[in-house]
Amino acid sequence: MDGKFDANRYQLALASQAPRRTPAQFEQLVRDSLQQSLVPMGLTGSAFVTDAEFDRIVRLSGEKRDVELALLSAVAGRHRGGQRGADQGVA
Repeated sequence: MDGKFDANRYQLALASQAPRRTPAQFEQLVRDSLQQSLVPMGLTGSAFVTDAEFDRIVRLSGEKRDVELALLSAVAGRHRGGQRGADQGVA
C-alpha cells in the first residue's frame, strides 16, 4: 500500500483469478502477450517488411505445436536369440 508493491497481495490476487496462476505463470502470460503484440507492431512500423511477411508473422506468432516423444530401446528390436542384422532380414 501507499504506492509500494505488496508481494502477499500480488499472490492473493493471482490465486483468486480463474484459472488460478502462480506469479511465474502470470509473468509468462504477460511476456507472451507482449511478444505477440509488440513484435508485429514493431515490424509494421519498419520499412523492411511487406504485407505478406507481416501476415505470415502474425499467423505464426499465435501457433502452438503439440509434440509427442517416443523413446525406443536399441534392445527392443533384437531377435530373442540375440541375433541381429541379416538373420532377421535386415541388410
